[in-house]
Amino acid sequence: MVKKIASCSDDETIKIWETDSGKKVFTLREHKKPTVGISFRPDGKKIVSSSDDETIKIWETDSGKNISTLKGHKDYVCSVSFSPDGKKIASGSSDKTIRIWDAHTEKLLVMLEGHTEAVSSCVFTHDGNLLSSAGGDTVRLWRTDTWQTVAIVDEPGSSTWGPEMAFHPAKSILAAHGNKETVIKLWELDYSILLGKDFISDSVPYTTAKIALVGDSGVGKTGLGWRLAHGKFKEHSSTHGQQFWVIGELGKKRSDGADCEAVLWDLAGQQDYRLVHALFLKDVDLALVLFDPGNREKPLSGVEYWLKQLRSEQKETLQTMLIGARMDRGKPTMTRKELDEFCDFHEIPGGYLATSAKAGEGISTLVEKLKTMIPWDDMPATITTSTFKRVKEFVLDLKEQTDHKAVLVSPQELRRQLQKTDKDWEFTDAEMMTAVKHLETHGYVTICTGSDGKQSILLFPDILINLTASFVLEARGNPQGLGVLEEKKLLTGDYKFSDLKKNKKCRRAGSASRFRHYLVSETEYLLP
Repeated sequence: MVKKIASCSDDETIKIWETDSGKKVFTLREHKKPTVGISFRPDGKKIVSSSDDETIKIWETDSGKNISTLKGHKDYVCSVSFSPDGKKIASGSSDKTIRIWDAHTEKLLVMLEGHTEAVSSCVFTHDGNLLSSAGGDTVRLWRTDTWQTVAIVDEPGSSTWGPEMAFHPAKSILAAHGNKETVIKLWELDYSILLGKDFISDSVPYTTAKIALVGDSGVGKTGLGWRLAHGKFKEHSSTHGQQFWVIGELGKKRSDGADCEAVLWDLAGQQDYRLVHALFLKDVDLALVLFDPGNREKPLSGVEYWLKQLRSEQKETLQTMLIGARMDRGKPTMTRKELDEFCDFHEIPGGYLATSAKAGEGISTLVEKLKTMIPWDDMPATITTSTFKRVKEFVLDLKEQTDHKAVLVSPQELRRQLQKTDKDWEFTDAEMMTAVKHLETHGYVTICTGSDGKQSILLFPDILINLTASFVLEARGNPQGLGVLEEKKLLTGDYKFSDLKKNKKCRRAGSASRFRHYLVSETEYLLP
């Protein structure tokens, strides 16, 4: 067997070399940005690499062929490592998480939260019982049977450089950079403590299913969502914003201890706002596509559009269901046979169901159907800390306050409110903002940074969506028909966005001007 080594580089390539002759065998070029992490499978037949392009790639060593690409991280992937048995891959990222993948099926198994800085290195022990990760904050040890944190070493490392840890090939000794890259420290691990049955961990497992309500404007999405969330009917006017509810009836506790939480998202369907809301359809687990069965001209108006958007870059496990809403308003114009045939043709596994949020028709059937369609046991768990979980739950509670008085919250105000809930609760600002950042990743909040560098937490990102959509509408009305906005006029507030004046949440946030500088770069690519 020819022995090989592999190297990664800022030139976006990976090179494989023969160790005896020094001959370069392959140059691998599939990554789109610098490659920063690399690991051989123990049998040497495959290589896994990571890159600033946010992907992980698996290669055949003998042919140099890229056989698969793993996606999921939300920032640079700084480090990758095969487990000693070659069955798992660990990846650490600047998104402050570690992900564990099945090396054979390429399925995401679990996501680990706990670091408050970029994770620059992750490596398994020689026996595979522990995983060590390092970042700009600490070194953390995780047991690989439950993925609980079993030790935290207050040894800040690098948040920019590559692998900075290694385990002894036979002993329980960890070598890691210390004193900000100026020394190497050796740590001896006591397995009797770290893997002991009486060990108490701060880790909390959970998983979340994202359910989307989509369809044209006026088909009853908000009414249905409110009924599912609150068990009663409430009249709602058409809105071009978005909102969500946690549906407790759909949750459960898995056998592995993970709390399963179902979150229902209501996305507006107006023609002019579709462009923006379609961006929030990534990572949807189950979609309810609503239409008005009583519409005599185009009963299935918008359904095909939303099905297409849902299937663009979506999970293979995405579940869909066709929902006839507002059945109390009149008889359907299509027969059940026609609707079933439509579902078969468009591969809608959940089929068709008629509902009425007002009359309660079909609601209990829908709930039972959703329980069977959410693949809880196949969904990866997230292992988080109790502090992260408490911060997240508190912020989500703020969002659900019906008066919506709190729209923008400073980190200082959030800390003050959190500490009011428990005067003995100790947590760092970094922990608090990392938890908020994880919420932002899932679209629950937005962290806004002003020109002075100060941060604010926007509890209702749909304000930005409304402003973004207003940019789109204003650009479409450009007098020269160019479909653009003038940056100078935008920054000086010369554009008048009438839609925002009608929005109460925008007024509470301090008007569009408060977000103008933040949004210019964020929305530029959206303009037609």
